[in-house]
Amino acid sequence: MTNLANLGLEDYGNPVFEEYSNTLYQFAQVRQEMNCIRGQSDRHGIVKTRKFLTALVAQGVDLCRK
Repeated sequence: MTNLANLGLEDYGNPVFEEYSNTLYQFAQVRQEMNCIRGQSDRHGIVKTRKFLTALVAQGVDLCRK
């Protein structure tokens, strides 16, 4: 999530950031991580493991179908 948050800080309109910040993670948590990196918050973003793994499997299935 930290790498994705850094990508969002550099280029908010990056297609990779837009896709994965909403599919693998909850966008609010990515935003929280971005605030932590900026020093605006002491709390890091939280990864919801079930959502992450479910989305990761779905991404893998989509790639296999192509």
